[in-house]
Amino acid sequence: MLLLHVSDTHLGSSRPFTRLGLVERERDYYDVFDEVIDIAVREGVEAVVHSGDLFDDPRPPPRPYVYAAKSLRRLAEREVKFIAVAGQHDQPKRRGASPLSVLSEMGLVYSFGEAPGDVRSGLVKLKSCELGVTGIPYFDRPQAGSVVGMINPPDSARKVLVAHALIQELGLSNYSVSISQLPVESYDYVALGDYHLFYSYEKSSVPVIYSGSTEALDIREYRDERFVVLVDLSGGEASFQKIKLERVRKFIEINVSGYSELLTELSKLSKTSFSKKPALYINVLRELSSLELNRVRSEVRRLIDRGVVLSCNIVSMEKEPAEVRVERRGAGFSLDRIIEKLFKDPGVIQLVQSLLSSSREGDVETIVSILAQDRALLAELEKLVKAK
Repeated sequence: MLLLHVSDTHLGSSRPFTRLGLVERERDYYDVFDEVIDIAVREGVEAVVHSGDLFDDPRPPPRPYVYAAKSLRRLAEREVKFIAVAGQHDQPKRRGASPLSVLSEMGLVYSFGEAPGDVRSGLVKLKSCELGVTGIPYFDRPQAGSVVGMINPPDSARKVLVAHALIQELGLSNYSVSISQLPVESYDYVALGDYHLFYSYEKSSVPVIYSGSTEALDIREYRDERFVVLVDLSGGEASFQKIKLERVRKFIEINVSGYSELLTELSKLSKTSFSKKPALYINVLRELSSLELNRVRSEVRRLIDRGVVLSCNIVSMEKEPAEVRVERRGAGFSLDRIIEKLFKDPGVIQLVQSLLSSSREGDVETIVSILAQDRALLAELEKLVKAK
């Protein structure tokens, strides 16, 4: 009997670009969820076990519901069961129904817990046997004692424990429970969620696994590889195998000491092609002048406009990250609008805007340095001088 363990799919999210609300980024989560379904079909599993945070919001708008239902219907048509517990993102903050309950009513999900303390055990009839399931939805540490007391392993030959919780053994301060508190030895496999990287607890005879999230929600949790876990319960002991997901969005992080080095790295990036536009993060150790920062933003906008990268965050020293995007200007008098009409080239526009707004000493030297490194911009300025 084969199962597929997946977690933290966060359907409906566009993170880490929530301020931009990028639809393209939101589709990443749907694309990789479809890949999960493809893997389940390809491997011939009897059930998909989801250990929490199916959605990113407890009240998802129509689009995430549509994508989830469309994908889950493919499993239902093949009699593959989708077993899930609620993570904190699936749990309503006020009185109301979890989105899991809606999908359950549609016959697409076997829900095993939708609110803190809603611990459920039961049997799910699969093609080869009945699978015993205990589900533990997300809970806070003060609730750990009462939650553990409600765990009742089902009476079946094969059993899995599914929980959305951070275990103390991860070494995180915000853990909910210790593995020593959970009756893991009463089960054949423990499917955990809420930790967004793959993790296997090695001090148990039973596999205790975090499959990790299907997409990185932040640069801090990004790794090149993300996984689902194929679980084999056919033998005497459960075995598992990681399967790499191929449709994830790549994150690129550029760490440089200063302005010139950054321009060099951006030039290299502009000559690279990707199957899916990466999300770009730039960390500069030395604080950039306003002129330099504007010039960098101009170069990044070109990369975005050309479809080289999806979006970009720039961090200069200890300043807050700044997302780079093309903004629409409102009507009315604007010096920027006049400059844009006079100078068509984006690089020239940025240079003139920075020079007019700057009061820093040494900006002339910075402009000379910029022009020395960017021959195309220098040529454009020479054309403007001759035309005027």
